[in-house]
Amino acid sequence: MRASSARLRSRSVRAAGLALLATLTLIATAAPRQDTHRARLDAVIERSKAREYDAALTALRPLIADLGSASDPALLAEAEGPRRKLLDLPPYSSLARLTGDAAAVAAAAGSLRSAGGIGVSEGGDGAVLVRAPSSDHLADALARALVAGRPAGRLRAEMDPLRV
Repeated sequence: MRASSARLRSRSVRAAGLALLATLTLIATAAPRQDTHRARLDAVIERSKAREYDAALTALRPLIADLGSASDPALLAEAEGPRRKLLDLPPYSSLARLTGDAAAVAAAAGSLRSAGGIGVSEGGDGAVLVRAPSSDHLADALARALVAGRPAGRLRAEMDPLRV
């Protein structure tokens, strides 16, 4: 039992480390080009690569506080913008997530597919991700889809879902 617990802990530590490296990479692209911040950030990244996650997190906290108070959010938006445009994510489109009874979700998805200019993607968890060029277009399509899907069962529409 202890060996399996150690393996699970090792996997979760590795996952946390990979998440930390991804966060650091994002911060590095948006960080102000000041030598002091860049040197500190490089040191944190090296500690993360060496799997010294506790030390990396300890060193990262004041750096994030400095960057947050000294940096411009437009830098992050500028770095993130091309990726969001390529993936057709907000603010370049509007998203909604449909969940509920399988029959209701299927009926609503069918209604959405027949609407023009709406993208519908089915997830593995039974949810449906809906994408439209504007929030008005999405709201109109969802209103029709909810009318079509609700007689078949429970149906929930989440506009601008936090997790996609």
